[in-house]
Amino acid sequence: MAESKSMGLWSATSIGVGAMVGAGIFSIFGVVTQISGDAVYISFIIAGTVVLLSTDSYAKLGARYPSAGGPAEFLIRGFGDGNLSGGLNILLWIGYIFGLALYAKGFSLYAMTFLPSRSPDIWSNIFATAIILIFTASNFIGAKAWADQRFLLFQ
Repeated sequence: MAESKSMGLWSATSIGVGAMVGAGIFSIFGVVTQISGDAVYISFIIAGTVVLLSTDSYAKLGARYPSAGGPAEFLIRGFGDGNLSGGLNILLWIGYIFGLALYAKGFSLYAMTFLPSRSPDIWSNIFATAIILIFTASNFIGAKAWADQRFLLFQ
């Protein structure tokens, strides 16, 4: 059987749904509710509108410029391979870092529910840091290694 290097429809859909469920439901909902209070539904209407527009843009850009570069490739195609696209790509990565930190913090607050109610707040930061380190290690090991099940604990 030939090895496929591209991602299929089901793989891409699984990643998208996993990100939406993981980030949108389990992690972000509590943080958004804490910040926006009773206006949480307005936050989700605005976010949904932004997501629809972003999805439409990504679909059109992906069809026009098919590559593995994603948003970085779109910026280079739009602004050329120079300082502007490089700076915007750095801002993109900073945004990813903030997103990762927000998800880790959200999941760490869920992890805190397994500790006694008077546990120190430092545990939330410890859990968030552990989550980031675990996923960083996973990236270094590589998706192919995980897919080949070489590093799974339950073999």
